[in-house]
Amino acid sequence: MNPTPGAHEMTDGAVSADIQLKVGSNAIQTRLTVPAAPVKGQAVLPALHVLVDAVVRAAEQELEGTGRRVSCTAGCAACCRQAVSISAIEAYHIDDLVAAMPEPRRRAVRARFADVGRRLTQAGLYQRLMDPGGLTADQREALALDYFALGISCPFLEAEACTIYADRPLACREYLVASPPAGCATPGSGDVEPVPVPSLSRALRRTALREAEAKSLPPLSLALDWVAVHPDDLPLRSGPDWVRDILGRASR
Repeated sequence: MNPTPGAHEMTDGAVSADIQLKVGSNAIQTRLTVPAAPVKGQAVLPALHVLVDAVVRAAEQELEGTGRRVSCTAGCAACCRQAVSISAIEAYHIDDLVAAMPEPRRRAVRARFADVGRRLTQAGLYQRLMDPGGLTADQREALALDYFALGISCPFLEAEACTIYADRPLACREYLVASPPAGCATPGSGDVEPVPVPSLSRALRRTALREAEAKSLPPLSLALDWVAVHPDDLPLRSGPDWVRDILGRASR
């Protein structure tokens, strides 16, 4: 994936640009709008959501060209019980989302996050998930499988549906499968066929962090705990600078 920016347009303190990129044999174009002023990375997440959604649609079209289709459907939420990797930017955004919820919903969601922490502590997984930086790839995979075996739902999952769907992290948007849904109950068994989707989520996890820090980020379900001990000290950058950084990392 090598995004190519097109013409820029500035209105009301925001910069818009047409981004052209290719996913497999499908060329796509989408318009991104970001703040022109220096902002936290959280402010460009809506634009990244637009871009990733366009990339995912192109990946689906590429799959359909082979005679297959994405098997994910509403109500199929096995992936919402995985240890979903997120970026620091997304962790701070999730913390802000929860803080902005009206009561009693905010209290209920915070209680779900706290329950996740308790269950992971009881299972002996909490500390490794909060700081997985020193783990090998095999250890990370084993940890992810141990997490899934606990059957812990994402704190935002209600009635098998995501309650922050519009704000869900990039990793959630990028994860699709073409295999029968039943296989998702046994990750690591070889029965799951992920759909190839160019990953912007990995680039976002490395943005504004050193490589070692990016490898030490917790899953979405521990975001509030992580933010509590890692106050937001991310830099202020213009919206276009954030996007250029992230897309540059994705291209590399």
